[in-house]
Amino acid sequence: MDDLTPKPSIPSLSFPLQKRRNVAFIIVLVLFCAIGILALFNGRSSKTNSNTNTTGPYNEGDTVVINFGADKFDATGAAILAIDIDSLNAFTAASQNGSAVLDTLMSRGKIFTTPNGTKARVVDSRLSATQVRIIEGDAQGKSGWINNVFLYK
Repeated sequence: MDDLTPKPSIPSLSFPLQKRRNVAFIIVLVLFCAIGILALFNGRSSKTNSNTNTTGPYNEGDTVVINFGADKFDATGAAILAIDIDSLNAFTAASQNGSAVLDTLMSRGKIFTTPNGTKARVVDSRLSATQVRIIEGDAQGKSGWINNVFLYK
């Protein structure tokens, strides 16, 4: 063969630059969508977990579990509720400072106890505290205020 004869061409497997950019963009887009879908399903599963502490504020009518323990399945001990928001604030301060005030609050009927794991219905909710009505047990029908960290959905 001489140099003037056309040589057979070998087909190229490479894409033009613009097509490679489009393919890369589509791959990145698919990855982001997949990550978003996984995050969505993960978020839904954590909301349906029966051991979820959402720390409020809760909606009126929500059913919650009262528990001073580490989780709602720890039914040992008792939870303390206050009859009004002022008593809850006094109880919170007293629990950090000493028991003399706690005894006074209890003797005046400003606070009461219910077993851990007791179910209640939300009556009113604030940013850090919720008023509940007990729906089971010896304290059924009583209303009280409790810090949101002690409520579970």
